Amino acid sequence: MEAALTYRAMQAVSRGHLELTEKTIQAPGPSKVRIRVEACGVCHSDSGTVEALFPIGWPRVPGHEVVARHDPRPREGDDRQTRRANAGHRPCAPLARA
Repeated sequence: MEAALTYRAMQAVSRGHLELTEKTIQAPGPSKVRIRVEACGVCHSDSGTVEALFPIGWPRVPGHEVVARHDPRPREGDDRQTRRANAGHRPCAPLARA
């Protein structure tokens, strides 16, 4: 079964306004792994982002404290079938931009 090439997210489009969007999954860069987010917390800095307390560009997908699994899809042109992340490694997911 082929995995989805897009994902759904709530994005802030202006101060205090969120909307559901569908975004394209981007290939991970060198020495990076792709993760499949299963849950995402919203912390104080995320609420500040949605309320425009920080100088940011719109739209912005808040949330960077995630529970995720390693997504082992190979990179384009990569002859290896999986990339590994060390057990207990705590990757940080950057905020997605449109």
